[in-house]
Amino acid sequence: MTDETKAWPKVGSPCKPSLNDKALYMLAAQLDDLEGLRKAQDNRIRILTTADVDSDGEKRGFGLTEDNPTVQNLLALQDGTKKLEHENILQLQRAMRKNPLWDWAKTQKGIGEKTLARLLAAIGDPYVNGSEQTVRSVSQLWAYCGLHTMVNPDGGENMAARRMKGVQANWSTVAKTRAYLIAEALVKSGVRKDENGERYALTEYGQLYIDRRNHTAITHPEWTPGHSQNDAMRILMKRLLRNLWRAARDIHEREDSD
Repeated sequence: MTDETKAWPKVGSPCKPSLNDKALYMLAAQLDDLEGLRKAQDNRIRILTTADVDSDGEKRGFGLTEDNPTVQNLLALQDGTKKLEHENILQLQRAMRKNPLWDWAKTQKGIGEKTLARLLAAIGDPYVNGSEQTVRSVSQLWAYCGLHTMVNPDGGENMAARRMKGVQANWSTVAKTRAYLIAEALVKSGVRKDENGERYALTEYGQLYIDRRNHTAITHPEWTPGHSQNDAMRILMKRLLRNLWRAARDIHEREDSD
């Protein structure tokens, strides 16, 4: 634990209702399981029914028709899994709407109940380190989601955190993935193109994305479009998490003053 971490005060009584909602965690974990099962079923059905030859000339499918008993059985199981998955999503959305953070989230165009609930399931209370019950800084939240910088092994300036062979990552890849998926939705809902193909913004996040892409086009003309895109998404994720952290902080402060 660093000296900076030790300096953060202990949290008194938990925020009521708690922002670290165990129901969100359980429902999100269950949704992960159901999605994984449904995707596995999709793959099995595709293998059983595919009759075409793959691009490498190999035929890997069995070419069975849908009236085959084995295929029918898998289709029935898949239908049941989809129904369970749908019901799980509805429960997750209902749980998210009961969370105090939803009052903030519903004003943010592009943030949905399901995606935010899954992010909160990964990070817990945005303002509180759940394992130590101490207030965490926004930079600590960024670091937990893998949005910090690390020493460049090739020398020079520090670089954005990334996985390295033989080195165990000290951040949550699940949290980073969840934040990235919300950032994608924020771009889709917050950025448009005019008749000349020029981007314009509808939201705070959309403007941040456009400004960052324009900035790096000047400061790093050698970057590929993919590099520039990844950089802008990283900045967008940090803004999302900062705003989420502030919303959680405000809720805690209101609770403390009551």
